[in-house]
Amino acid sequence: MGEKIKKDVREWDLSSYPEKDPRDGMAGSRWWRFTVLESDGRTAHKRVVETVTNDKGEPMRDDDGKVMKREKIGGPRMWAVTGGIGAEGFKKGLQGHPASKIAVVDILRAEKEIAGKPSIVQMGLFYEPVFDDEGRQVDWKEQDRKKEFVPKYWRDMTVQYYDEDRPKAYKNAVDPYAGQKKPTTRIQELTEENELMRKKLEAENEELRRRLEKKK
Repeated sequence: MGEKIKKDVREWDLSSYPEKDPRDGMAGSRWWRFTVLESDGRTAHKRVVETVTNDKGEPMRDDDGKVMKREKIGGPRMWAVTGGIGAEGFKKGLQGHPASKIAVVDILRAEKEIAGKPSIVQMGLFYEPVFDDEGRQVDWKEQDRKKEFVPKYWRDMTVQYYDEDRPKAYKNAVDPYAGQKKPTTRIQELTEENELMRKKLEAENEELRRRLEKKK
């Protein structure tokens, strides 16, 4: 078998993935990750404002008598959702099963924790594909979960998140980040620009094809 062949996780065919959401039969996971990134791709960190104190722990004041504040870098703007299908699957006995989508309650909590919209949303994968010598995907290999508790691979699900999951989450809830632009990296921006250009060229080619058909 050609296990030496490797493909980017974005290219994996998940139609036969071992863990599936029993509700829709799609590939699912018990691990999801939300991350806010800087434009250069680094994980963004929270900005925390704290009161400046003296050696006795008392607030210090400036010449105008105002309590002095300072900003410092806090923890990373990242949040993990674990456990699979939540309380909404309890009555049907599905609680804890892999989920192909993130529950509304988890989306609301995650965005609160990262203080805004995520740059990327990923689904954790504990299995990796096995390819034959011709590059065909023929099997799945599970990682040793006793040695590696966290998924080794992460599948980008950001498009699904913004097209389906997030709109559903805020359908009946106030969106505190409605006017906030999704934070993107330069690579993401270039990828989106290339995708728009591809769609434009496809549309132009289709229009050209139609015109040529009419002339025949």
